[in-house]
Amino acid sequence: MIAWAFWAFVLAATLFRVVYVENGVIDLAPDEAHYWEWSRNLDLSYYSKGPLVAYIVYLGTRFFGHTPLGVRIGAIVISVLTAWLLFVFVRELARDDGRTGLYAVVVLQAVPLFAAGSILMTIDAPFLLFWVLTMICLWRAIHSGASGYWLLAGAAMGLGLLAKYAMVF
Repeated sequence: MIAWAFWAFVLAATLFRVVYVENGVIDLAPDEAHYWEWSRNLDLSYYSKGPLVAYIVYLGTRFFGHTPLGVRIGAIVISVLTAWLLFVFVRELARDDGRTGLYAVVVLQAVPLFAAGSILMTIDAPFLLFWVLTMICLWRAIHSGASGYWLLAGAAMGLGLLAKYAMVF
């Protein structure tokens, strides 16, 4: 029952974000325009940031065109993935039916940085996704003793570094 409430809430938030972006309420932010330009000239790194945001924008514009939705769809999809990972992680930590995970996701949606990062395609959305994934993998590595989780944590951290170099901290 709680999982259904989670998915209903996330679906409603996602539909709101898509409609909001499609209605053109706000133009691309300067950073988004910058990353969109990077996506048209893909490289292995850029002078100030990792390449992941450019590749995400590239994929979005391949499917949705060179439109605000094409540039921002990555942030919208990543917000769903981040919410799902947080739900799973908190449910695992709390060892309950998922109610605590649902509360955590609802609170996350109210955090201004997450709310903005769920619409604006910046380096913070993939950074947060891979930060949460790294935490989950580390938690499971420590508590299960399975060595595969250490490898997954390293891969998640590496992908996070491709988004934002501060991931190392």
